Amino acid sequence: MPLGSDEASRFPQRLSTRLEQQQPFSGGAVAQRGGKDVFTLVQGVADATAETAITRATGFGMASGSKMFTAIAVLQRAEEGRLSLIDPLIEHGSLQMRFHPGPRDLSVTQWACARAGGTA
Repeated sequence: MPLGSDEASRFPQRLSTRLEQQQPFSGGAVAQRGGKDVFTLVQGVADATAETAITRATGFGMASGSKMFTAIAVLQRAEEGRLSLIDPLIEHGSLQMRFHPGPRDLSVTQWACARAGGTA
């Protein structure tokens, strides 16, 4: 939809209403075009105990969200021919797991998909 249209101007409220219908939304979303905000939604609490409101400056931990980026990087390396998804992970020192050694025969695919007890 064109940014200046009436439909575009109603979009933030429609999105907010829809999110609230599903469950109360706590978080932030910003869309930019040409470096300028065209949509901003920031609401809810960052810390329910302290009732700290979420602002544009509130930081959130990625937690498991980083797995997607790791999987993309691994697939790009496979596409470049730098590794095979069926390779044992242990053959790729730069992909070694830091906190959980996992099984010795863990494949690159299993690791990238966060399966078989490994952590990506």
